[in-house]
Amino acid sequence: MGYPKDLLSTRAVVKPGLYAVIPKDGLVNNVIPNIVDCRVSIVASPKMGASFVQYIIDVNIGGGTSSPFATEENIESFIYCVNGKIDIKIGDNTDILTDGGYAFAPAGCGLSFKNIGDENAKILLYKQVYIPLEGKEAKICIGNVNNIEYTMIWKMCI
Repeated sequence: MGYPKDLLSTRAVVKPGLYAVIPKDGLVNNVIPNIVDCRVSIVASPKMGASFVQYIIDVNIGGGTSSPFATEENIESFIYCVNGKIDIKIGDNTDILTDGGYAFAPAGCGLSFKNIGDENAKILLYKQVYIPLEGKEAKICIGNVNNIEYTMIWKMCI
């Protein structure tokens, strides 16, 4: 992937149904209803051939959702805190995510977030259609990757 040839060109490559490579300088800022005081970039969507929608969001201090995200009965969502301090609410559950924090919201629960830190935060937000598994019910899951015990994968295969 070479350098852009002129001012309005991009190095982004989108092959619907296969892949998309979007360099940072190719991200487009989008306006998403009920997400305020944030810079939102859609990095994957059904229009690109994905079966989900994925956003990278720079959340300004005090920014977040003005009403819950992904409240539809058949939509589940996930948030990952790249950096910052994010207050979240899923249904009646509240928590605070810091670097490496994540939360899964089952379909219909909705997810709210707000930057309560003293600097801008960066999050990854994801939503997709929920596909039920017979006999199982999706549950709220909140954690932090930094608290997951490290296991060398090759040892697990022996």
